[in-house]
Amino acid sequence: MSDSAISDSLQVNAFDHITLVVKDLEASRKFYVDFLGMDHVPRPAFTFEGHW
Repeated sequence: MSDSAISDSLQVNAFDHITLVVKDLEASRKFYVDFLGMDHVPRPAFTFEGHW
């Protein structure tokens, strides 16, 4: 398979609903929001900590 065929087949247009288990929740939030520029959105009041 050529490099361009691999690149085309691995193109990501969007992703949704992933779960990451991390040691430092706030450091992870800062990385995804402040560094990568992802949106931080309201989250339901679950019985466990997390960010959306």
